[in-house]
Parts: sequence; C-alpha cells; structure tokens
Amino acid sequence: MYDNPATPLPLSTSPEYYLRLARHGARSRSLLIGERYRPADGSVSSYLTALYGMALLDAPALEPEPDVVEQLLAAGDQAALDEVDRLYRPLDRAALLLTQVPRETHMERLKAYAARVEGSAPLSRIPLHSAAASQVRGLLAKRPRLHSYVDLPEVPFSASESLLRRVLSHTQPYVNLQGIWRGPDGEHHEISGWTVDEGVYGLQRTVQDPETRQWSSVRDAEKVSVEEDVFLRDYTLVPREPLADPRITRLGTLLDELLAAYEEATGRPPETAEEIRSALAEVKAIPEEARRRRHGSMLAAARRGHQRGRRR
Repeated sequence: MYDNPATPLPLSTSPEYYLRLARHGARSRSLLIGERYRPADGSVSSYLTALYGMALLDAPALEPEPDVVEQLLAAGDQAALDEVDRLYRPLDRAALLLTQVPRETHMERLKAYAARVEGSAPLSRIPLHSAAASQVRGLLAKRPRLHSYVDLPEVPFSASESLLRRVLSHTQPYVNLQGIWRGPDGEHHEISGWTVDEGVYGLQRTVQDPETRQWSSVRDAEKVSVEEDVFLRDYTLVPREPLADPRITRLGTLLDELLAAYEEATGRPPETAEEIRSALAEVKAIPEEARRRRHGSMLAAARRGHQRGRRR
C-alpha cells in the first residue's frame, strides 16, 4: 500500500493518540515511531525504550525541551509530528549507535543500565527509567527455541535498528549530495560520503578552474569529516556555473578591455556596447547548451537501447 517504507503512515481520523504520545516525550517515543512507521511490536517498543533510557542517562540534553515540542504540536497534523521527529534525530541516532557494538557487550550494557536504575531511587522515580529493570529482564530472559538446544534471549536487534534507520531516513534534511559547499574557512568541498547511522559528512576539497568555471577535487587533500548539525549550520551550497570555453572566456576578456579602452579614450561607451555584450553572452552560452544536448542524446540513446532490450 505504501511505496516508500521510510514514509510514516498517515494520521488516523483521530490523531489525538499520536499527539498525546508525542507530548509524553522520550518515554513514549518508541510507541510513537512504532505506530507511525510500522505496525507496533511490544518487544521492539520495550527494547527501544531501554535504548532511549541508556542514551539519556549519559546525555540528558538529547531530549528536546517539552515547550518546544508543544509549540510544534499545536498544528496537530502530520507535518507537526514530522517536525517533532526531526527534533528527536540526535536521540534516535544515539540509540542506534548504542547497538553498533558486539552483541555480548551490548547485553552487558543493558544489564548495567538496569542495575544502575535499580540502585538509584531518584532514577527509579523517572517514568522513562522506572520500568527499565523489568524491561531489560524481559528482553534478556532465555526462551526455548524449536530445534535448538540453546535457549537464547530474544532481543529484537535487527527490527529495532531497521526502525530507527527508517525514522532517520525520513527526517533527514535535504542536502544536495552532488553540490559544491563552501565552508566557514572559505574553502570549497564536495560530499564524498555520508552515513545515516553516524550522521557524518565526508568532505573532499575542490577548486574551480578560472577558465572553464568547473570544479574538480584536489586528490592530495585530506578528507574532512563533519558532524551533520555542524555541516547544516556552517556550510553553504554554491550554485554551479555553466560550462565555459577558455577561448570564449579569453575573447570576452579582450572585448571588455577593448570597450573599457574606448570609453576611457572618448569619455563615453560605444553606441553598440550593449549589443556587443548581448552577443557575447549568447556565445558564452554555447558550451553549456552543447553539453546539455550531448547529455540529452546520451539519455535518449540509453532509453532506446533499454526499450529494444525489453522487446527482445
């Protein structure tokens, strides 16, 4: 029914349930994303709640401020819930990263989290952490399996990781991965890699050819890794300029010098100055137009070849 698995299900005729879950913060986040992005699963919900609790125990600032969430939810529609999901991106990513360790290590950390909560009265009174001990015990309980002599805990690792990646993919801000980006130091880069799990952009330094106005990567330059929030805040997309022919660029430079010399000698520009500049602009557009025609011809040829292959 839904072509894109990363797109959440539409709001029901009574969206108050979703909005109420969103208002409850991290303690109901696992239920909210389970309802919105795939059918709810009790075991996944318990495991995600434990992951959120572990992440917030070490970094409480990952949870958005309730007042900010309440302001976003005022609209009461799908877009409002999407905005709340974007606010929770750091927490969702932190929960996902907690699973990127060996399974034995991860399960030991779950046990340590439950023990820490049980040993702290203040933590036990926090709704998110209050059920942590029983949730972890339920997750790590050994259950008999058919045709198996070993009873293993049924922790929904894959399902939970898939759900978190689905949420992160849906809330990912649009970034032109083919564009040129100017950094705060004035250097220009192109994106060489990005991972949804870590939210880090790999950047390769680029330089612009003054004659063709095209960009090329500096192979000897060291690649830079930039956190997603830093990249979105400090880096600016630079529009790509049309392809230029060095010969035409040189002709334009000579014409500009000639017109400037004429104006300096006579005190006024030549009467045909605007016509000359207009004609020059048309000539400068020829390389880009030719490239687009070549690109269109290649696409058409590929399309014809694909159609021939289907008819065979």
